[in-house]
Amino acid sequence: MKGFHKFLGVASIIFLAVLVVATSFTGYYISKNKDILSNFGNFKVDGKNFDYNWSIFNNNRSSQFETLTVSQTDNFTLPDSIVINSSLEDVIFIEEDRSDIMVEYYNEYPNSPLYSIDYKIEQLENTLYINSYYSVTNIFIDRAYASYINVHIPKDYQCNILDLTLSMGEITNHSIFDNINNLYLSASLGNVELDITTPKESISVNSEMGAITLNVSAPVQSFDSKSNFGEIKLNFTETIGTLVCELDMGSLEITSDKNIEHARFSTKMGSTQGTFYSNIATLSANADLGNIDLSFYDNDSTATYIDSNLGHIDVDSSFKVVKESEGPDFRIYSNMGNVTLSSK
Repeated sequence: MKGFHKFLGVASIIFLAVLVVATSFTGYYISKNKDILSNFGNFKVDGKNFDYNWSIFNNNRSSQFETLTVSQTDNFTLPDSIVINSSLEDVIFIEEDRSDIMVEYYNEYPNSPLYSIDYKIEQLENTLYINSYYSVTNIFIDRAYASYINVHIPKDYQCNILDLTLSMGEITNHSIFDNINNLYLSASLGNVELDITTPKESISVNSEMGAITLNVSAPVQSFDSKSNFGEIKLNFTETIGTLVCELDMGSLEITSDKNIEHARFSTKMGSTQGTFYSNIATLSANADLGNIDLSFYDNDSTATYIDSNLGHIDVDSSFKVVKESEGPDFRIYSNMGNVTLSSK
């Protein structure tokens, strides 16, 4: 453990030294090349004060153009599945007394050839497809533009699959509804924050850059979540069949009150923390760089393989530590980080 801390200390010192040198060199270069930089994109240097004066900000501000609006309303018979890809628009489901589906599309945008939008909606066989796109070239958006997709559905509508992808914006409970068997959610730039209160066959949640926070109070047969950059916080109060969590950079925190049949956690750079009040049949947890800290209330004598390439291992005596070749129920490994297993 001392060697591990020493390594981190040395690495931190090296990183800070490189940062100081790079900052000093940048300041020196700017001070010696004011004329060159001042001609680059109208970037001006006045002593230590930098005046960002890029031509794109001055000549192509969106507020200089007239604001146009586009709206469209369509009605469809009830589909088995709904697939939505939204580039900018908020997606809101509205449950009401009706027998069909009505989709309202609204978008505000600057009247400029540098900014374009496109919207397409169609029902093929038993699936409703809703797609919106936009393209921006050399224009600075300096004002707010309203945009939304409102989907009006019957109160008792049972949907087999909802596949929702947002390029920008958050996914909340307004973005879904209760009666969905299979839920597939993806946010490129934005958080996902949901309360799931009805049983699901499967839930899949992905966030490119944003946090994932879910409170699940209903049984789920299959649950998986993935985040490239951000935190994942999951709270389960009912049984889960298969639970898979993958995280590139951030922290993973899981609390489960009921049984989990199979669980797999994987992090590249970040900590994994879990508290499990009921039995887990099989578990695999891996971390490239980060600590793994798991607490169990109903897994005494579970056959466990545990290892860390560079870090401290602390295992409660109630676990049966075995070799990997012996076919353990738990497989836990951290390449660079501490591993702690406790039994309550």
